[in-house]
Amino acid sequence: SLAVATRTIGGDPRAGIDASERAFAVAGELGIERPTLALGYRGLARFYLGDMDGLDDVREAAELGAARGEGRDAGLTFHNLIMFEHVARGPAAALDARGRAAGFARERGLTEMWTLARMGGLDSMLDLGDLDDALLIATELEEQAEALSSGYILLYTRAWLLRAWAHRGELQRVEAAAAWLEPAARETGAPEDLVAGIAACAIGLCADGHHEAS
Repeated sequence: SLAVATRTIGGDPRAGIDASERAFAVAGELGIERPTLALGYRGLARFYLGDMDGLDDVREAAELGAARGEGRDAGLTFHNLIMFEHVARGPAAALDARGRAAGFARERGLTEMWTLARMGGLDSMLDLGDLDDALLIATELEEQAEALSSGYILLYTRAWLLRAWAHRGELQRVEAAAAWLEPAARETGAPEDLVAGIAACAIGLCADGHHEAS
């Protein structure tokens, strides 16, 4: 399962799909069900290759993980489901997925997964015009991420806050956030973090008149 996730996130979704088939074959030999992470990340790999039906794999993996009483693996899969529902079916579908993800995490006492689910809904709230409530949640998430020592949640929450402040014209906040976000995104070494961080900085700094940031 880890190989599926690593190859998919690392930019080689075809290798991720190949690794998922091997994981499913091993599971079949052992007489166990398909692993949640392998199924979920196969869905992401299919999605990255333009196969929108990959969303069905992610959705199935999240529901299977919840039904099997899993913890973090199911929580991470729910988080991925929120993001890809947004892309495939829009913000309302993503918020519905967020509700299921948050409920799952809350029932099992998974504080980090509950925080992750709340973060996953921020873009959808912004798209639906619920900016004020989203800003309140993001401010809470920033504090919770620091308390949890979760660099991932902190980075993505601040990336969202930077874009939201640019939308509201709060340009002093934009510059301060960008000064923190760009080196933080580069430091992780993960391509997806770099894209999220640099893209947010470019949006915010262009709004502040720094057109070279584009």
